[in-house]
Amino acid sequence: MNQLLSLYDRISRLPFGGFIFTKAMTLRAPYFSAIRPLVKDLRSGYCEVAMRDHRSLRNKFGKISTGAVCTLSDLTGRLAIDASVPTGWRWIAKEMNIQYCKKPYGNLHAICTFDPSEIAIDEYISVPIKIFDSSGNTVVRVNISFYICSERNYEYMYV
Repeated sequence: MNQLLSLYDRISRLPFGGFIFTKAMTLRAPYFSAIRPLVKDLRSGYCEVAMRDHRSLRNKFGKISTGAVCTLSDLTGRLAIDASVPTGWRWIAKEMNIQYCKKPYGNLHAICTFDPSEIAIDEYISVPIKIFDSSGNTVVRVNISFYICSERNYEYMYV
């Protein structure tokens, strides 16, 4: 089990464990704190993150901004891939494709599911993410491509 997954398993058993894990994660990566996420579930090949609606996330039309939706999908995909790669392997996001199905309003939650056995070193993996509104309707579909490599080749990945 990798470090992120074992840390989540230990902390999630505590009262308010998901909240504590999310706060620790946003301290480590402060950019994600802007959307005030909550990690609901994390395991190898699966991640679920919720985002509550608040005024700072809305654009002038009253819908959740594209930046907030992309940040939510980026966080969900990164946590899912990070929980799935073996120790000593690294990854980097190379491409994100986003498709709006409906206008995103209200509270949103993102789910990323993929088969972790498809992860191979020096290969790309496309991770699908679906974002749902509070009614359960799919509002956004996202695919993020990650490049997987060994830790010693990590510095040469930006080609």
